[in-house]
Amino acid sequence: MKLIFIILLNLNILLFEKIDNCTTLYDYFILVCENIDRVSDEYYTDTYEELLDLGGSNYISPKDEVYGVVDYESGERLPDDYKSIFRYFKGKFF
Repeated sequence: MKLIFIILLNLNILLFEKIDNCTTLYDYFILVCENIDRVSDEYYTDTYEELLDLGGSNYISPKDEVYGVVDYESGERLPDDYKSIFRYFKGKFF
């Protein structure tokens, strides 16, 4: 089982804020995602989808990952270098 997750997003805006007064000092970034379409109709929320990246921007559903295969019916094995990713298609990150 892989424990590495990759987060993909298309950045639309990067904001930097600095609040500096006599009692507090805050510096932070806000990332605003570009709105893009989902790749899959499985394993998604209102802001991201969970996918497997087989390389070369070839994304598939993770439904059969537990069996170590691309598709359970065909039995095609997952490549050794596949990655579990979260692909964000909208939202803001603070």
